[in-house]
Amino acid sequence: MTSRPTRAATTLMFVAILGALAAAVATDGMADWDLGLLATLTTLSIISDLIAVQTRVSRVTVSASFLTIVIGAVFLGG
Repeated sequence: MTSRPTRAATTLMFVAILGALAAAVATDGMADWDLGLLATLTTLSIISDLIAVQTRVSRVTVSASFLTIVIGAVFLGG
């Protein structure tokens, strides 16, 4: 397994993020989402994945991205 995703995977993830952002903006009138909070949590999630720490004992990579997803689900809703 490589340490970084391939260029194609990175491009696909970037396109998926843009699609999700477009869907969030398009359905803005139907939901009570705070887009500033969404942008902040998305940025924090991406940064935490980039600076993830690998543990020595069991070779598990730890980041705070799951925490930001949970916070987003709590504050932004479904």
